Amino acid sequence: MNQLVVKYEYIDGLTWSDGTPMSAADFELGQKITCDKESGATSFITCDKTQKFEANDTGYTVTWVPGDQDPLYSLAPYTYYYPAHQVVESDGPNKGKTLAEVPAKDYATLPEIANFPMGIGPYVLKDWVKGEKMVFEANPYWALGEPKTKNIVISFVTAENAEAQLLGGQVDILDSTTLVGVTQTLKDAADAGTVKLLVNPSATWEHIDMSLFQK
Repeated sequence: MNQLVVKYEYIDGLTWSDGTPMSAADFELGQKITCDKESGATSFITCDKTQKFEANDTGYTVTWVPGDQDPLYSLAPYTYYYPAHQVVESDGPNKGKTLAEVPAKDYATLPEIANFPMGIGPYVLKDWVKGEKMVFEANPYWALGEPKTKNIVISFVTAENAEAQLLGGQVDILDSTTLVGVTQTLKDAADAGTVKLLVNPSATWEHIDMSLFQK
């Protein structure tokens, strides 16, 4: 049977937000936690289709089980990776351990993972007031260069006051997850140049499903 062996490569210079370069151990830890039966995951389809996983400092190679010909094989299958070197500082049974030493069953509730994860992206989560806001600061170690916008605040607003906050300047951007629809007030503000409306095509449609086969 045909067997796929695919090498997935990441861009050069990936660095964790504490300045530590990403390594093979980080990719290995991500795959290990993803495939651990005690992780709390409900599906292990990708893991079950993987015959071998080999990592290096710039990515990993997956040998798929013979016969697997997934048309999406070109997409990186293991998208979670963790800083294996990070030491747990929060109180609890894992305090003082590195993430590589923490059991998979504890990852879902570990503050270093669930609340303030270390990342390799352009921003670092610095403050999180549950139900109110999340504050991000530019990551000076981002592989593509430190972002020009130094701070981003994501505010959690209700649909009822979202429009008023946008027009009042309390928030800069609203998307369809908060803004239920475009009102005449917003259209007038757009015509006046106060706000800018961006309309993106979508495959989503509004509909009502009725079960017609039950008594």
